[in-house]
Amino acid sequence: MKYVFLPLIDLMGITDGLNEGKNVNGSKVYEGFHFFSPHDFNMASIMEYYCVIAIEGVDVRGVMLLYRDPQHPLTYSISYVDVRKDHQRQGIAKSLYRTLNGLLSPNNVVIGTDLTVEGKAARLKIIRKKTITNCHSFDNFNQYLAYLSFLKNV
Repeated sequence: MKYVFLPLIDLMGITDGLNEGKNVNGSKVYEGFHFFSPHDFNMASIMEYYCVIAIEGVDVRGVMLLYRDPQHPLTYSISYVDVRKDHQRQGIAKSLYRTLNGLLSPNNVVIGTDLTVEGKAARLKIIRKKTITNCHSFDNFNQYLAYLSFLKNV
């Protein structure tokens, strides 16, 4: 399996072969995913979204969606980590984090996301904290802001 970092818009051609379905909330997603959706590409055209994907041939098995703020280009906010249902519990999420970590420098910042029940059960917060080691990593945006406030007072 390959793990690739790319601008989200570049993923559009890869997803042409994916079937669409609905998640448990009734939202339109790619089949087997909880979040990964054709709607993601609407955001990619107006904001700086990137992704790390797990792919076997043309079969997308996992996606980490990241937002990069143009005003803070060294900061990545994780929007979600989503592994297709039929490939869960195979270490794909951990490998997505490892791939991201390999691209980071000490000047980068990674901000996590609020986790779903499934994300908590998969221990994604712990995986992120153990895997993102090349730079600062925060649980959420509020924790990041508190850190910035602390730095200003130092």
